[in-house]
Formats: sequence, structure tokens, C-alpha cells
Amino acid sequence: MDRYLEADRWGDLLSTYAGNGYPQMWKSLFTCFEMFRQSSSAVADIFGYPYPDYDRAITAYTKQQYRDKSV
Repeated sequence: MDRYLEADRWGDLLSTYAGNGYPQMWKSLFTCFEMFRQSSSAVADIFGYPYPDYDRAITAYTKQQYRDKSV
């Protein structure tokens, strides 16, 4: 897969597999959200589709869950 991704994107993807424990798992999840958002937005633009607003709402909800569980 590294042959198909830019070096920084490959590094971002690899970072989602590293680490242990809940803090690292949450960080990995948010990294995946951002990578998915960037890629999906680019594909939507190419094909002329609007990118859904619910993506940011889901991310905000998940971040709130993280904050609530981290207290």
C-alpha cells in the first residue's frame, strides 16, 4: 500500500496501528477520521458530489464521548 500513498499519508496510516492503551486508540481513531475526511472530500470534489455535513457532527460527537470518558 505504501506504493500508492504519499510518504506523509503512509506515515499517518502507520501511526494508527502503533501504541497501546486507550489514549493511543483514541488518537488513532481521530487520525483515521481526518484521513477519511480528506480522501472522501477529494473524491466527492472530483465526481461533483457534495460532502455530507454529518461527518463533522459525528466527529464532534465522538470527541465529546472521548472527553466525557477521559474525566
